Amino acid sequence: MRLFFLLKLFLLFSYLNSSGQDMNSNKLSPELTTVKIYPNPAGHNFYVDIYSGAPANAYKVSVVNIIGQVIYRSTALADTKGSTHHQVLLSSDTPKGLYFISIQGQMEDQYVMRLQIE
Repeated sequence: MRLFFLLKLFLLFSYLNSSGQDMNSNKLSPELTTVKIYPNPAGHNFYVDIYSGAPANAYKVSVVNIIGQVIYRSTALADTKGSTHHQVLLSSDTPKGLYFISIQGQMEDQYVMRLQIE
């Protein structure tokens, strides 16, 4: 199961890198119009901004380490204009390294972005 998840992340990450898109501001599906993660690289505190245009949507935000362990999971709710400004606070003992941020919408659309923790 974990190997399948890592393979899925790798393939998605490879596709995004080869598509020439900016990894911090991407056009997504109709449900997830724009996602920004900043700062990147980050410390143990960073922000996820989601704009969908659909008010009251809920998004699952997960931080996954390189071996597939979920180290953070939360739900971000959109405001009446369809935007979300979500702060992620990781534990101070979270090791430095490469992580993946997974955003999943109510329609099961999922998007993965990379984040460097310093």
